[in-house]
Amino acid sequence: MNAFASTCNAARRGFPGKAACLLLLLLVSAGCSRRETPAEAGVRTQTLLVGNAAEPADLDPQVQFAATDYNIANALFEGLTWTDAKTSLPVPGAAERWDESPDGRVYTFHLRPEARWSNGDPVSASDFVFSFHRILRPTFASASANMLWPIKNARAFNSGKITDFSLVGVKALDPVTLEITLEQPTGYLPALTANQAWFPVPQKTIEKFGAADRMGSVWTRPGNLVGNGPFQLTEWTPNGRIVVEKNPHYWNVAHCRLNRVEFFPMDNPASEELAFRAGQLHVTAALPGLPVSKIAAYRAEIPRRLRIEPLLATDYLIFNTARAPFDRPALRRALSLAIDRDAIVGLYQGSVLPARGLTPPNCGGYTMEGAPHDDAAAARTLLADAGFPRGLLGQRHPDFGDFKLSSD
Repeated sequence: MNAFASTCNAARRGFPGKAACLLLLLLVSAGCSRRETPAEAGVRTQTLLVGNAAEPADLDPQVQFAATDYNIANALFEGLTWTDAKTSLPVPGAAERWDESPDGRVYTFHLRPEARWSNGDPVSASDFVFSFHRILRPTFASASANMLWPIKNARAFNSGKITDFSLVGVKALDPVTLEITLEQPTGYLPALTANQAWFPVPQKTIEKFGAADRMGSVWTRPGNLVGNGPFQLTEWTPNGRIVVEKNPHYWNVAHCRLNRVEFFPMDNPASEELAFRAGQLHVTAALPGLPVSKIAAYRAEIPRRLRIEPLLATDYLIFNTARAPFDRPALRRALSLAIDRDAIVGLYQGSVLPARGLTPPNCGGYTMEGAPHDDAAAARTLLADAGFPRGLLGQRHPDFGDFKLSSD
């Protein structure tokens, strides 16, 4: 006789047996009920779970370079502007508004008086001046410093041609007014300031933990990091997770609907996609969060969970123009014309567009004109004129000998 029978038979002998039988049924019911997934729990607690592809190099926005690092930087810091997700246009961030001079060379940003760092200190124009000075220092060697080169003399200072930062076109007119003078009119400057290279960083905190131009100091660790974004850092477990929680000092905290965001670095796209399907994530990284082989299945089975949106990025091949035969423009053009971009894009299940130029289409309203197209016939003609009538690979040219592709 099994346990279910012996317990339920006791019900015939009076109330205690009924109670035992009822208790067993409750226990069985509880054991068979479906557990709440982390994603479901996140909806209840307003916690966003993000698969973020890679472990960030650092949480210092002036050191970060990868697109996935930008997700975390956006949570912890706020630039003069934000990029509107629907229109890709700049909207007010730390600056509530800005003015442009008639000649387009001077922008005046008016900061929000209520803007605060996560330690409660006011965010000031001088914070931006310090931040721009820091990222442009040659000794800091930031890979993103070129994002500020439209500023007058920024490139010269960054390259060491001038050493007096007062010659760079950045000035705090008062605590909440920042003036930026440009080398030449740059109509997309407000959009550019949404990039993490333009984010303010806390001078007092950075200098507390070392020199301003030192990379990799502990100022970005939990308990040390001070930011001006909607969230503040509470945990950073390398290759585990990064946790940020709502910043009570953020100027717009009343409209911040999330209480917490957890970022999970996952180097394997297949593992990240599996975690998403298992209810452990709400969203995967933009690239390469979803393996290409899974796109068709998502389109067919659960299309509402698949979002394919434009990303401001271009993948391309480059030639070593210092080595023959790539020192010949006609040959490089022949190879460009020979690339079947549509065939390459077809491998990605419609998740990318063929690149006809370095600038993605409709970039700030601009679409490149006269972009190269695939033209196999023209490519053959150019190759023949260059001495390769049967193509490059395995062919001999009187000037170059046997031609082989190499990675150096």
